[in-house]
Amino acid sequence: MGSDQRYFPRWNVNNRVVYRSEIAPDHQFRHGHTKDLSCAGACLYLKEFIPPQQRITLNINLSPKTAIDVRATVVWQKAGKMSYLTGIAFHDISEADQGQILEHAFEFDRSKLLEHWYKGWDGKA
Repeated sequence: MGSDQRYFPRWNVNNRVVYRSEIAPDHQFRHGHTKDLSCAGACLYLKEFIPPQQRITLNINLSPKTAIDVRATVVWQKAGKMSYLTGIAFHDISEADQGQILEHAFEFDRSKLLEHWYKGWDGKA
């Protein structure tokens, strides 16, 4: 499915992420950052390989004053030169956290959000 066919739009953002694998033997937190973010998932830059279907918990810094804690599943991962590009899908994300993402996205890029939700609408009733 192409990004233009997604129900939730994605925003290209560079947010700090602290995460850990739910079954990692050391349970240590690691750091990464987002490539893009939506209310349903994200694409992350991570320093380690995490196999698909692995569950992770993460803290995403939306702004200097706002962060959300979410649980997600790794959907895919592709090795790059300096890191792994990792697609994740959120699960059991609260409406409040989705609202925080939308609020952050609206402040970050209003035009993209409005264009996505009102695509093809000419304003005539």
